[in-house]
Amino acid sequence: MFISKRDAQQPMKSRRLPQGFRFALVARVCALALATVSVLLAAQSVFAATAAGTQIRNLATVTYEDINGITYSAQSNEAIVTVAQVYSATIGVDVDRNAAPGQTVYLSYVLTNSGNGSDDFTLSVVDGISGGDTLDADSLAIYRDTNGSAEPDAGEPEVSSLTLAADEIVNLVVAAQVPATATPGQTIGITLNARAGEGTGNPVVGSVIDLSPEGGRDALDSTNESRITVTTNAALVPTISAENTDNADTGASTTDQTTVVNGPVRLVKTVARDADCDGTPESTFQTNPADGIAPGECAIWQVVAENRGSSSAWNVIISDSVTSYSTYEVGSLEYCASLDCTPASVTDAAGDDAGEIVSGNVLFFVGNNIAPAAVHPADRGGELVPGEHATARFRVRVD
Repeated sequence: MFISKRDAQQPMKSRRLPQGFRFALVARVCALALATVSVLLAAQSVFAATAAGTQIRNLATVTYEDINGITYSAQSNEAIVTVAQVYSATIGVDVDRNAAPGQTVYLSYVLTNSGNGSDDFTLSVVDGISGGDTLDADSLAIYRDTNGSAEPDAGEPEVSSLTLAADEIVNLVVAAQVPATATPGQTIGITLNARAGEGTGNPVVGSVIDLSPEGGRDALDSTNESRITVTTNAALVPTISAENTDNADTGASTTDQTTVVNGPVRLVKTVARDADCDGTPESTFQTNPADGIAPGECAIWQVVAENRGSSSAWNVIISDSVTSYSTYEVGSLEYCASLDCTPASVTDAAGDDAGEIVSGNVLFFVGNNIAPAAVHPADRGGELVPGEHATARFRVRVD
């Protein structure tokens, strides 16, 4: 997402520069992601959050020229944010049914992996519910309802565990056999347990949210408690149909390329995690943090420019872009003219200080001087003297 705070034709402030070099730092951003989704009639996948493992890549290029018009360029290292996995799942809801003695009752549930990566689920069904019952079923079994018919059909498997991709949805059916000797008014309580592994290799209690109002009969997650009441009256059996309208495969890829020539200005691109999106880095700035950053958390991008030459660089303009799979955090621009300085906040608006967002680009203007009008009449960047650094930061929220 790019934000422009000012009309492009508003007058720009000018800063005076001595003669020498000029350069503009241009960041090119590349985000690479590929997600493959298997879709059946009742198993759909729609990505709501950026997939775990997605790499958000960011690099910068600096170009500049001397007073004689000779052009140079250099490229920074590539900084990478790997999207961390967020575990989340739901199961629902508690079901009430009437049934005749000897009838097989089918209880339908929906299990959803609402996280951004694959997860393993353990399923089980037992007799009994909170508040008690008066009868046990003759038999209980869980089936994966692949066609969404609300009852097990030929070829649909009995299951005790499932692996679901990010945002994958499956229909489940519990088949409960009412004893032929049951009498009207008796009740059978049935508890479906669904537990996610959350990367631990073991079922985690309470890891699947119960979508029943207030958590259902037991007010606990990872369980659905359903009740069958025995009756001699006619019992309606619901029929459910499902139609697949999803595409089978989705993917995204963007790539930027640049031609690079060595020169005296060097760039370093890094990133830090900001889980609360409050502007405070919770890790050191690194080129590729091992822990990753989860959707909903923020990444703070940092560019440090250094003039390693023997002459000043003029019209220094640092430009960066907001990559795919992330959204710019309004008001997060920070800048300072040193290596070890603490960047201070600058506004998003154009023309009032050293930072702004214009036409989809995050811009920082280094220095306070203005180049001679005959040399650089239209530019507004400043000076980076030999050995000096400039540090620029901005924040994005991972989608």
